[in-house]
Amino acid sequence: RLDTLGEREAFGEMALLDPEPRVASVTAIDATRLLRLPQAPFHELLHDRPEIAIGIMRVLTQRLRDRVRDLAAVGAGPPTPSARGVVTNDLEV
Repeated sequence: RLDTLGEREAFGEMALLDPEPRVASVTAIDATRLLRLPQAPFHELLHDRPEIAIGIMRVLTQRLRDRVRDLAAVGAGPPTPSARGVVTNDLEV
């Protein structure tokens, strides 16, 4: 289990941004009301309301930070050098 979401929290944002297959699933533990938003209307919404894109970037960034912390907690170690550079202190050099 990666996370537990609460009221007014969202999931599936990666599917709106990227056509790749899903990498996770979600199971409701309580009665839940969901909203399904197809990709095309979502892109139109971003065009009309760019502040939504900023909010999504914040959510994705926080979730990425949470997963990095989780990996560090289980001793996965620091990131390895990549072909583009080395990630150090949140900066790519």
